[in-house]
Amino acid sequence: STVFTDSSVHGGMSVTAYGDAQVSTAQSVFGGASAVFDGSGDYLNVTGDFAWWNAGDYTVEFWLRANSVSGYQPLVTDNSGMNIHLSSDASISVNDAASASSIGGQTAIVVNTWTHIAVVRLGGTITLYLDGVVTATTSQSPGAGGGSLTVGGSGGSFYNGYIDDLRIVKGVAIFQGAFSP
Repeated sequence: STVFTDSSVHGGMSVTAYGDAQVSTAQSVFGGASAVFDGSGDYLNVTGDFAWWNAGDYTVEFWLRANSVSGYQPLVTDNSGMNIHLSSDASISVNDAASASSIGGQTAIVVNTWTHIAVVRLGGTITLYLDGVVTATTSQSPGAGGGSLTVGGSGGSFYNGYIDDLRIVKGVAIFQGAFSP
């Protein structure tokens, strides 16, 4: 299937699949299905206003199972340059082109293994968690985010693997220290 549904209580976000992005039952953490991307032109576009990247606390979390860790692979990106991506050294990084802030985890992602990723902003601090462990923090706030959001691809680069249970919570820093995902 290529139908992705906003299952939040607010609903209403339109999700459009591009390329071969689709729902797969081959791998999942919860619910029996996940989004799969083959690294070649696949991504999801979520229509909405994501200016909140710079407007208070938030949590972005998801499960990742990479088929490959080579090259730059965007995971969650807004059209102003704020992005969470898999770096060429197999680590997860969070960048913002507008403010030139960047943080990266020191833990390498293992191919074909589910990893929980969480990016949390609490006050002026952004924290990156991998499997519930703090791997990086920065006190720089992201720049002016906004526009639509893409999952699995951006700017001609694409992710190769699975993403399950992407959750974005505006206004709440759910995790404030180590946790068990």
